[in-house]
Amino acid sequence: MKATKEKRSLPRFMRNAEKLETNRLKRIQEARDNRSMKNLMKLWASEKLKVKTLTPEQRNAINLLADPISEHSDRYICARIGVTVRTLANWQNNLVFLRELNKEVLKRRTFSLLGAYRNVNRQVRRGSMKDTWKYLEMIGEYSKKHEHKIDDTGEEPLGDDELKAEVEELTSQLANSNVPSEN
Repeated sequence: MKATKEKRSLPRFMRNAEKLETNRLKRIQEARDNRSMKNLMKLWASEKLKVKTLTPEQRNAINLLADPISEHSDRYICARIGVTVRTLANWQNNLVFLRELNKEVLKRRTFSLLGAYRNVNRQVRRGSMKDTWKYLEMIGEYSKKHEHKIDDTGEEPLGDDELKAEVEELTSQLANSNVPSEN
């Protein structure tokens, strides 16, 4: 009778042992996953905290890409700095590289604008009316579309000769108004 009871309890024992073994394997797998997850997190954190610096080749590529005058092709840039077109394309998808490229483009654009302002300002100080109007247009104080605006009276603006004649006439009237009358 004891032998038959052992036969009946053996499958139950096996099932319990299998459950225990399965649970043990799950815990081992979780421990491995957690350890690898910790390593992944460490790698990710070190990558995020690492100071992002560009290589000299990347700096040279930025200088060539930001050149507004030459507009070099990608192949020329790659040949000049000694990298493949694929590498340059990867750099152009790198956020650090793009950020530095944008800074360089903005810096060069600012220098160009500053040079333009200096040149126009120099001409304005020399008395050039044409450049004075250009300067006023650049800073937004004047636009050509408002140049021939009709005043509130509805009259067309006078030409240069007409305006000069009217100024002379008003000047002579003003000069004559200071002379005492004989009455």
